[in-house]
Amino acid sequence: MTFQPDIGLGTVILFQTGFFAKIESVNINGEKRDAIDITNMSSTHPEYIPSRLIDAGEMDVTILFDPDKTPPIGEAAETITVKFPIPAGKTNPAQVVATGFMTENSMSIPVKDKMMQTCKIKFTGARVYTAAS
Repeated sequence: MTFQPDIGLGTVILFQTGFFAKIESVNINGEKRDAIDITNMSSTHPEYIPSRLIDAGEMDVTILFDPDKTPPIGEAAETITVKFPIPAGKTNPAQVVATGFMTENSMSIPVKDKMMQTCKIKFTGARVYTAAS
């Protein structure tokens, strides 16, 4: 079966502590690793090796602001699971599981539009990817 693009409708984020919100958008920023410069006096051009440490990145989540819920900005790192929409012909969604903690929390309270909240989650350790089945 060939890959079929999908929309994000149905994406769910689960926090180990039970924090829950109505999600508008999710942006999972890229994992990255450094290139270590090993250029030396005998090099004829810049030389690099890949770092063995991979930064798991961050996740920006835009949610509908609920003033009755306290975001976990002061909490310890916890397991966070992002479940994607279930593709046609599958019964279980693809997902990404990582340990993370909230580093930023901001709210937008406009006069004539919905109240929104933006949260930034810093991942720590490795992300674990599971394909849909």
